Formats: sequence, C-alpha cells, structure tokens
Amino acid sequence: MSVLFLDTTYEISFALFTSQFEQVHFETIPGQKTSELLHTKLFHALEKQKMEAKDIDQVAYLAGPGFYTGLRVAYMVAQILKNESAAAVSIYSYELPQLLEEKNYLWVTKAYRGEYFVYDSESKEELLLDKVSFMEKLSKHKNLWAHCPKSIEGLEIKQISYTSHSYQDKMALMAKRICEYAKEKEVYYFRPPEVEFKVSK
Repeated sequence: MSVLFLDTTYEISFALFTSQFEQVHFETIPGQKTSELLHTKLFHALEKQKMEAKDIDQVAYLAGPGFYTGLRVAYMVAQILKNESAAAVSIYSYELPQLLEEKNYLWVTKAYRGEYFVYDSESKEELLLDKVSFMEKLSKHKNLWAHCPKSIEGLEIKQISYTSHSYQDKMALMAKRICEYAKEKEVYYFRPPEVEFKVSK
C-alpha cells in the first residue's frame, strides 16, 4: 500500500508514503498551478520509487476553502487515481491545526473582492468579512493560523502560524490522520465556477 498527499491550494505540494506512513518523497512546486506540471513531477517521483500510479492505494488531498483554479488540480488527480482503484479522502485546510492538536484557534485567508474568510474552531463558525471587521476579530484572538504566507499577503499580522510550514516535520502525522477520516468532502470554493469564470458584459 502507498499513500499520496496533495495540496494545490496555492502552490503545489505533494508527498508519497508507505503503508506505515513512512515518507519517501516530498516536493513543493512554487508558482503557477497546472495539472500538467503536477503530473510530470508525480510521474518522476513514482518512477524514482519504482512505482506506478496504479500502486497508489489512497490519495489524501485538501479540498479548500479556496479558488477553483487551484483546488481543481488536486481534485482531478484524485478522481484519476480513483479510476485506478485508489481510495480518496479529503479535509478542509482549516481542519489541519486540529490534526496538530491545536484548540481554540482562528484560521484565516483572503477570499474575493476585499473579503476575508475566517473559521473559528471553537464555535465552528465560518465567516466572510470585510477588512475592518476581519482585523477587529483577529485583534481579539491569540491563536491565529493561515495556510501559507501567500494566503494573507498584504496583511499586517504579527503573530500567526502556517499549516504548510508543518509539512517539513509533521507531514506524516497529518497524512495519517487525514486518511483516518475515510471520507471525501465536497470541494469548498469561495465562488462557484459559473461565477468565477463569468464573462463581463
């Protein structure tokens, strides 16, 4: 058995594990998220381990919240691997701190058109706020998390942790716990595709 972890929320990050969640490959690809680039990198990673796509038994991926163009990459790879008989599981990025046993935190990210997404782990509340309301809410909370620096680019937040920074030393733990969910969640887009790609008249 082998496990693939995928995160295409902002940059592409993927990892390969044995059935005992021993990490055998990890790679982050900065810049534009294209499925072709991921396919090429993944092929070479599998080849290095003397594996093929059909050898992947389980794929775990982040299902948002985020933008269609990024999230769709991981989703489509998961669907392809499901056709090869792999099982697929996914969670939302704001659940990652829970896997690291964090409690009472706010997970934040930029959304669309000056809006900001906030997840409150204590109340389980999901909010879309304007910048003033967003910064006011953050000022009242000490345990702040975001996915990566790019997700809050342009905001002055002094004390914040990033789940993607945990990939280097806690990736195996996160991947194992994601797989324990044994459920594939619906992809969480900030805006549906028909809105994101609507042509202005």
